[in-house]
Amino acid sequence: MVAEDDDGVAGTAQLTVLRGLAWDGAPRGLLEGIRAVRRGVTSALLTWGIDEARRRGCKRIHLDSGLNRGDLRDFYARLGFEYGYQGFTRVL
Repeated sequence: MVAEDDDGVAGTAQLTVLRGLAWDGAPRGLLEGIRAVRRGVTSALLTWGIDEARRRGCKRIHLDSGLNRGDLRDFYARLGFEYGYQGFTRVL
């Protein structure tokens, strides 16, 4: 998703729908690549991601944000996200 305003690109977000064995095979969304020039745009992009994941039948959504983004935890929580997932990443 690309958000635009009068000045051009105001933000971006990527939603990937994944299928797996967890949650009885229900699809899940992965929301990442969120970049915005201001929080109002960020809220709109997150809301879009949640709504689009729901529309595609996802039963849960994971928001990919680094641990160094602690300043955003309260903001994400207000949108219904719970902090708690930790995993590993490997560059290939």
